[in-house]
Amino acid sequence: MLAQGTSILTMSGTQTTGKTTNPCGGDCRERVTDPNEPTNIGRIQMILAEKRTSLAVLRTGFALMSVPMSLAAFLIATSKYYDILTNLHLAIPLFMLNTVLVILGVALIQRAWKRILREDRMIADIKRSCPHLSKYIIDNP
Repeated sequence: MLAQGTSILTMSGTQTTGKTTNPCGGDCRERVTDPNEPTNIGRIQMILAEKRTSLAVLRTGFALMSVPMSLAAFLIATSKYYDILTNLHLAIPLFMLNTVLVILGVALIQRAWKRILREDRMIADIKRSCPHLSKYIIDNP
């Protein structure tokens, strides 16, 4: 350990003092490095890739829910051109298919939302365990 302001001559011929800055800012005598930093950054990248996948599943769930709604709007708009009772053999399977699509859309949205929240918690845990990475991670509002 060097005393504050002490200079030494290194092998390359340059002089250094015993003072370096740590990753969190400020001055300290020894640089504080986390040997797990590359591992933590890799974990965050993997979690963010999973989060992108969850967002794609969420988008797919919303798309699946919008198909029955737009189909119902089309049928309502064109209802003066047909009689629902005479076309009941077509309407019942259509409404069953719409129900299945809505249920599947809700299930995908619910699953994606739970995964997104879990992934946010995992990133927050890594951020708490590695405080010098917190300047690179933006908090959700």
